[in-house]
Amino acid sequence: MIEASERRWGSLLPEWVFNRIVFVVALVLFALAIVFRGVTSIVLLIAGVLALMVGGASYTDAVMASKLLPGRTTPTHLLIVGVGLLAVGILFGIIA
Repeated sequence: MIEASERRWGSLLPEWVFNRIVFVVALVLFALAIVFRGVTSIVLLIAGVLALMVGGASYTDAVMASKLLPGRTTPTHLLIVGVGLLAVGILFGIIA
């Protein structure tokens, strides 16, 4: 499953996304998110705002982006992740 997703999305995402540790952590966090929806909503909202702040700051300066972001990660990746985290946080808040 990881190899198939790397073949499909490997050119668009950084390589650290495609390893077993990230996959296992994502599954564990998803299971915890279903159990603790309220806390997860708050954590996702805070993480989304922080990702948007760092992404916005690194988007304005290429030197800062190269120091803050690992590998092939770009500020655009971080901004997209921030918006996604905010959207999921709001969704979990509505469900809770």
